[in-house]
Amino acid sequence: MNRDEIRELRRRATSGARWTGTATAVRVTVQVAQLAILARLLEPSDFGLMSLAGVAVAFGQAFGDFGLSNAIIHYQDATRRELSSLYWVNLLAGAVVYGVLWVAAPQLVHVFHDAPRLPALVRVVSLVFVLIPVGQQFQVLLERELRFRRLAVIDAAANVVGAVAGIGGALRGLGVYALVASLLVTTAARALLLAASGWRRWHPDAVLDPRSCGRFLRFGAWQMGERGLNVLGQQLDRIIIGATMSTAQLGYYDLGWKLVIRPYQILTPVFTRVAFPVLSRVQHDLERVRKGFLEMIDVVATAMGAIYGGIAALAAPYVLLQLSGDYGPTIVIVRVLAGVGFLFALGTPMGSVLLALGRPDVGMKLNALRTALFAAAIAVGARFGAVGVAAAILLAMVGVMVPVGFGVRARVMRLGARPYVAAVGPALVTAAVAAAGAHVAGAAVLSRAVARGGEGAGATVALAMGGVVYVALWLGVMGWRWPERIRRIVTLART
Repeated sequence: MNRDEIRELRRRATSGARWTGTATAVRVTVQVAQLAILARLLEPSDFGLMSLAGVAVAFGQAFGDFGLSNAIIHYQDATRRELSSLYWVNLLAGAVVYGVLWVAAPQLVHVFHDAPRLPALVRVVSLVFVLIPVGQQFQVLLERELRFRRLAVIDAAANVVGAVAGIGGALRGLGVYALVASLLVTTAARALLLAASGWRRWHPDAVLDPRSCGRFLRFGAWQMGERGLNVLGQQLDRIIIGATMSTAQLGYYDLGWKLVIRPYQILTPVFTRVAFPVLSRVQHDLERVRKGFLEMIDVVATAMGAIYGGIAALAAPYVLLQLSGDYGPTIVIVRVLAGVGFLFALGTPMGSVLLALGRPDVGMKLNALRTALFAAAIAVGARFGAVGVAAAILLAMVGVMVPVGFGVRARVMRLGARPYVAAVGPALVTAAVAAAGAHVAGAAVLSRAVARGGEGAGATVALAMGGVVYVALWLGVMGWRWPERIRRIVTLART
């Protein structure tokens, strides 16, 4: 690629990041408001039951498109005949996954003894696999062409409609099925809007040629293996808690994850969703790949370190304000999972690199290791309750997966440890200093408020005061030692 082409690619990538960030911010804002309302209308056990249904859905999503979506982005030269065949394969795959989950649903009662309503719930939730393929390929093609503005509008509209459906269902007394209504309406709206938007530009022909799908299926096979292991690793905690504890305890844990995962949902798609198609275009220039990766890590570490440090420091007022005092057990879980969320965020850019370089096999092997590691850690941690599970995951990430990551980057990208540490270290130091000060300030205000019986107002004041202290300390340390990082984030936000 010549200099002008690189410049245009960078411009489109920046625009894509901005629109992806906007769409994700809208989605998470809607989810924050929705969760604050639903937490006061539903029971913790409702969230726990939906979390168990979500385990089945997550596995279905891992295999729902045979890994073909990322294959379409990786292979930039897909023909119309190939794309048409892949579209119908996706539809068939979704129907197969739905059928499998329908048949398997009754067996879940033998695993999760505290959830007799689970089979019927899974059968309804599994309808998402019939809906998703309708618009999935249109989304992939828009991503490949870096048309993120259109995707942002569609995503925002679908989430607003889904939130209205969920809140309306809760007000009508539907219980856990209010959460189901939100999921299904959001999925249906997104699929139909994607199909309506994409059909005008391209629509599949009535052809299904298995021979034309060969290279995509080979790429997708590694993707399915990686996704399956990834999902198993991500859902093991919920599976074990659901099998050994009550749905209420799982509800506390799952809500803790929902609070922690928000920053991850907002920021990482801004980079990874755009990074994969962009890096795929320069996949034969390893130096550019390394440079792009380090730029992502620099910004991700700085932004996510700041956010997760604040969440850990102010977990108590954060949980009380968002969920109410009925969810006190979630506070410690949030503090521990904040560290896990930060490490997950640091790991996501590498996934885009592996796909761009055509190495999904490495991703699959990493996920196999992580799954086995998490299984052992969670089994031990479960003896100490939901908090023990969260702590076990954090220790496994720090003790094993972080060192392994250094080896993978050195092998795949020829990237040494020093530049990576230089990108991540300042974010950790700054967040730690700011978190210590903010925790002291917030805890002092909250304890006085609780003693006077004003928990709700106290949580608001504690979060505000602790937040001010945190931001002041963070900007002070980062501005003193690494001011260029602040300028880089400000420049990215303005572009």
